[in-house]
Amino acid sequence: MGRAKEAEEDYRKAISLNAKNIDALFRVDVIASQKGDNDEVHAIELALLEIDKDIADQFNEATGYATQC
Repeated sequence: MGRAKEAEEDYRKAISLNAKNIDALFRVDVIASQKGDNDEVHAIELALLEIDKDIADQFNEATGYATQC
């Protein structure tokens, strides 16, 4: 298994242990963005918005996404 895949699995495990783990959510969101998985990007962005709007805004800036949830 590649390191990127391992990292993604680790981030997902961290989220399963703590659904408000902003770092893991942000990183999985970036991975989903890179894969073009807009449904996952949208779902994670909703979670980020509930936790911290500024973090969700930072995600949009970092990835160029400007989803309207």
